[in-house]
Amino acid sequence: KVWDAASLAELASVDLGLWFNFGVRSVALNSDGTKLVSGHYKGDVKVWDAATLTELASFNVGSRVSWVAFIGEGTKLASGDVNGGVNVWDAASFTELSSGNVDSQMGSMAFAGDG
Repeated sequence: KVWDAASLAELASVDLGLWFNFGVRSVALNSDGTKLVSGHYKGDVKVWDAATLTELASFNVGSRVSWVAFIGEGTKLASGDVNGGVNVWDAASFTELSSGNVDSQMGSMAFAGDG
C-alpha cells in the first residue's frame, strides 16, 4: 500500500497475491510518485508506471535482488543483489550507467537527496 505522508490517507493498493507470485523482494517509489521499481527473487528489476502498473522496463541482474532504490530526485535507479552486485540505470532511458560489486551482501540501501 501507498499512503500520503502528511494525512496517512491510502493512495494506492496492490494485490499482494499478484506481487507474491512475481517473487518481489523489494519495491521503491520515485520522489514524484510516477514510477515504481521492484526487485525480484529470480534476478529481475522491473520499472512500472505507478498509476497504471504498466511495466516500462525490465532488466535481469543474474542473481536474487536484495534491494532497489531511486537515487536523488529519481533520475537514476539502483539495485543490489545477494552476491554484492550493484547496478545503476538512468531512470528515463533505462540505460545502464554503472555496475560493480561490493564485497558483501547488503540487505538495503539509501541515497542522499542529491544523489
